[in-house]
Amino acid sequence: MKAIYSSFIAESDQIRLSQIASGMIVLNAFFLPLSTAITTILIFGIVILWLLDRNSKDRWQFYRSYPLTKPIFFLIALSFIGMFHTIGSWETAVRSWYQISKLGIIPILAYYLQDQKYKKLVLSAFVAALIITIITSMLKAYGLLPIGNVNYGNTVFKNHIVVSYFMATSLFFLCVWCDQYKQFKKILLPLIGLTLYYFVFLNTGRIGYIILYICFAVYAWHKYRFKGIVIIFSALSLILFFAYQYSDTFYTRVDNFFDEFQMYLQGKPATSIGARIEFIINSITLFLQHPLNGFGSGSFKFAYITNFASTFQRMTVNPHNQYLYTAVELGGIGLILLFWLFCRQWKLIQQLSDPTRILAQGIFLSFVIGCIFNSWLKDFTECYFYCLMTAYFIPVSTQKNKLD
Repeated sequence: MKAIYSSFIAESDQIRLSQIASGMIVLNAFFLPLSTAITTILIFGIVILWLLDRNSKDRWQFYRSYPLTKPIFFLIALSFIGMFHTIGSWETAVRSWYQISKLGIIPILAYYLQDQKYKKLVLSAFVAALIITIITSMLKAYGLLPIGNVNYGNTVFKNHIVVSYFMATSLFFLCVWCDQYKQFKKILLPLIGLTLYYFVFLNTGRIGYIILYICFAVYAWHKYRFKGIVIIFSALSLILFFAYQYSDTFYTRVDNFFDEFQMYLQGKPATSIGARIEFIINSITLFLQHPLNGFGSGSFKFAYITNFASTFQRMTVNPHNQYLYTAVELGGIGLILLFWLFCRQWKLIQQLSDPTRILAQGIFLSFVIGCIFNSWLKDFTECYFYCLMTAYFIPVSTQKNKLD
């Protein structure tokens, strides 16, 4: 009898820890757009629960069998090896390795997201945080409340690039849900309108417009193929034309882009756009110096300063391009491993069924293309968003499976 009681208690503790971890993932989805500190606490909490939970053999078997574990492991291993031939400092090498190692949490999140009761709350929690962001941004812009003064423009919790990216993603979720769950249109349509208003009048990040086109191109392709893409691109372009005519914020951001690009062509690179172009060209030059294994983990800043400090005014620790950042530090081998991860993920996404596949393809393609303009695996919030969405959409089974 005592043995049966002990077994029952052990099983209850295991269920309790798993449920706590699953609940923390939902909280992580909510706080990811809102707070770096709370996100960090939740991530470490989930890892600790993973280590303390019972049946470690089953968990590690899941981890090993997860379909993305191999490319993730090899990327982390290559970054670890890169620590020992880096031209940078040991501190930056360890930091760079840690940034890549964050990908290792994906199978852990996927393990706990097998609990469908919690999993179905993840995307809703994320969108709810973005709605809160919109409301607080409006209070800041129109109510003149002194909130988020350290951030750029109308943003409150995160910088304008992150918010713009997440707003586009949130709008994508809302529109797909509106088509899928027609009984909730009275709730979803106002939220779509609120998010569109943010994009037209409050958004200061340009990346969000690119993400919108990518996500809705996926949605249109699944609905009406090429005809759908033409229609959706025309509709988005019409909205942005309206924004250019009536939104001072959007008008200023667009004009600044063209003005800065024109200045760069005139030989005046001391602008945001001009600097980004220089970073790309110079990073390609660095990659070609060590095309196989790169300069080592955490070496980008040192390699850039060493090679270009005497010829260029603006230095950087980040080329604002994940592929070039990986290529400079880990060489062509690192780039191949990164592409292996993305290609493997894309193949797994194809095995999902609609509408999950629509959401997964839109989120994945927007991240992969967004990495051309930003080093998102290096950036805290964007990297953990990628980890969360990957764990959410990629099941451990490689067979078709409707996840939501």
